[in-house]
Amino acid sequence: MTARATSLVFLQQSAEASDRERELAQQLQLQLVQPTTIDEDRSPGFVLELTAAGLALRGIDKDTRGTLRVDFTARSLQRRAQQSLKTQQLGKAVGLSKQSQLRVLDATAGLGTDAFLLANAGCEVTLLERSAFVFALLQDGVSRARDTSSELCEVFSRITLAEEDFLHFEKQGANFDVVYLDPMFPEKRNNARAKKAMFFLQQLLDEPSDEAVLLDHARAFADKRVVVKRARLAPLAGGQQPDIQFKGSSSRFDVYLTH
Repeated sequence: MTARATSLVFLQQSAEASDRERELAQQLQLQLVQPTTIDEDRSPGFVLELTAAGLALRGIDKDTRGTLRVDFTARSLQRRAQQSLKTQQLGKAVGLSKQSQLRVLDATAGLGTDAFLLANAGCEVTLLERSAFVFALLQDGVSRARDTSSELCEVFSRITLAEEDFLHFEKQGANFDVVYLDPMFPEKRNNARAKKAMFFLQQLLDEPSDEAVLLDHARAFADKRVVVKRARLAPLAGGQQPDIQFKGSSSRFDVYLTH
């Protein structure tokens, strides 16, 4: 998955780009631009920029204003991490009540929130992300979190990142108890901007892979179950009926047991 060609550029922070800015722009195949070239009336909509607070995706026109970065130290996430995941819908869906040290393949990692919670609960988690710039945001968030505390370092020791499309991923001898899929929720016109991260990514990324194909591929990798995260009222992935469902206020987890 790549950024749409005319929607995203890399914004350097001064007239002279730093070595790291040049490196990232080249790595992500994004045009490197100076601050003086950004004009709201003719803006690209979004920029990636490397600030003192980390790598960020920023919307710069009147319809997309806001900043998104991966922050595993955010208070809301840390509060949730302090609660037992076994009692939460995510923990129930992956089967934490039966086994605490699961091997999980998060095949559509996104910004990594659920993967972090699973690793924090003791799971070994492999994250796959096919978008180069989303993967860069994820790597940056992990790097900053590792520098924060020894506790977070321990959590991230159970996380493996890979920039890869799940449909091209090969097992290579690895075994996974659970494959976790979080295809992007379908956009709803009345609340597209309510969840900034989702809205930003929907504007920038290509259409996700066919969910039926993803689900069938996931079944070949999971020893115990495939878990698909959906909007609460969204249709079933590929129209396939799950064995179990766990429903929350805004989302649900459809569980497909492997037989």
